[in-house]
Amino acid sequence: MTGTYSGQFAMEGFLNLHWSRWKRVLLTRTIAIIPTLLIAFQSMSQLTRMNDLLNALMSLQLPFALFPVLTFTSSRKVMGDFANGRFTKLLATILSVIVISINLYFVYDYVHNHVVSHILCGTYMAVLGFDFVYNVPYFGPWFKESDYNEYRYS
Repeated sequence: MTGTYSGQFAMEGFLNLHWSRWKRVLLTRTIAIIPTLLIAFQSMSQLTRMNDLLNALMSLQLPFALFPVLTFTSSRKVMGDFANGRFTKLLATILSVIVISINLYFVYDYVHNHVVSHILCGTYMAVLGFDFVYNVPYFGPWFKESDYNEYRYS
């Protein structure tokens, strides 16, 4: 249901639909739920494998949501007086690294069990890790005060 609902809103934006609400909801939800129904009518083992794949993908996406949240909530420019303090920043960073490390272990385990070549699995994880570690500091300076001043809370 969550995937269908989010798919509906994403498709409304991508397709730039200007229809009445019930037509738009009917079309976008129907298109968004078709892949789910196709998989559901296959077999339970495929559903379990698909669920494992989705969990692995969400584990890979977590850092891309978590680190920007920590960055912006720790910024005095964005949050003003409500910014995270030093203790909260440190604790949140440590907990984030722990959770992301556990997730990467489970992603590695999933890929290791479902990919034929172990060398390919290790190479893939190394490239993903390098890409993430390289890109986070690279894109960080792009967030200037003028870019998000309109979103300032205080």
